[in-house]
Amino acid sequence: AAAVAAAPAGEKLHHGFWAVQQEHILLSEMKMVGSHAVPGIFVRGSLSSLYAWDGVIFVREGFYAEGVFKFRILIPPTYPDTEKPRIFFQSSVFHPRIDTMTGELDTCKYYKQWNPKNDRLWHLLKLVKRTFYKIDCTNPQNERAAMLHTQDIDAFQAEVRVCVERSKNDAFSQTSNSIRFHKMPTRDFEVCKDLIMKWNDSDRTSPLPLTSSKESLVSKLSPLSPLSSRRAAKEITVRNVAKQLAASRTMKKKEKMELLAHLKKALPDLVENNVEVELSNAGCKGNLSALCTESRNWINRWVVLNTADYSIRLYDEDKKLPVDGGKINVSDICNAFMPQQQEMVANNTFLVVTADQVLQFRARSKAAMLLWLESILHLLSHLHS
Repeated sequence: AAAVAAAPAGEKLHHGFWAVQQEHILLSEMKMVGSHAVPGIFVRGSLSSLYAWDGVIFVREGFYAEGVFKFRILIPPTYPDTEKPRIFFQSSVFHPRIDTMTGELDTCKYYKQWNPKNDRLWHLLKLVKRTFYKIDCTNPQNERAAMLHTQDIDAFQAEVRVCVERSKNDAFSQTSNSIRFHKMPTRDFEVCKDLIMKWNDSDRTSPLPLTSSKESLVSKLSPLSPLSSRRAAKEITVRNVAKQLAASRTMKKKEKMELLAHLKKALPDLVENNVEVELSNAGCKGNLSALCTESRNWINRWVVLNTADYSIRLYDEDKKLPVDGGKINVSDICNAFMPQQQEMVANNTFLVVTADQVLQFRARSKAAMLLWLESILHLLSHLHS
């Protein structure tokens, strides 16, 4: 009897040891990113989960020059076993190897199976960079992009330029990515740029010559540190990252989610005239049509976005019975967006992408769609900030 009673405690201890080991492995991998920094790419661990890394790439030449593309790396819970991590772009990217619907980068050509002995997460950053500098059209995820690249390079370049310009505008928009960009006054930007260029031309052995007032300006240029990304990344340690995660989780418990106040500020006219979505600081509720992946039919659902536990729950039309598999954790969402296809735009369709599924929702009006989308993005922003 004693042995039977002790078993659950032993399993709990084993699970706890496994969790600590996983955390150590992933934090060590993050430290490797600093030691093998890939120029043009910034990456940081999401403050909500060790199994999600947020990144952004600044493309400097080629078809995608001047593009600013955000992405997320989703790491499987069993890492570093043979299941490979996945890469989802949160910026709209017109590229042969990137799925137009989900934003997922196809890595099968390079990683058919993850090798724990040889493969490391920082290798994926090199693959992200290669994607934009060497266009590969074999087994395309976007057949139109591949066709234009091989048959009409001018048309391909025109589509890419639209994509690049959109990426620069979207860089300041709310997404699930924890890397934030803020517009700076031109004068402040020039001061920061001048300091960095002078430091870049020096021997780089000393820190940037910052005063306390200028340091706050320069820090806006980099999501990691007022130093260069390479220098900053090298200063990351397992202990520092662990402290950052613990502090962030503590703060999240103390912070209040002011969803309604945010919506009134972001979409004042829509909130004032809203009659379709029940809005409050606790979340939002309302009717949406959800596309059934099996029958491909649209089914009416009562949808509840809850700020208390960061979840989206789907119920039947009578608001009583929860739908099987109808709970979505906001922390699992890679992206939420309004697609570019005209038919979807006309039908007030928006997409919610997780690692396991692509959920398509239709609102009854464009105003309702925008309120839902802004609410989801605000929760994502709050969760990952």
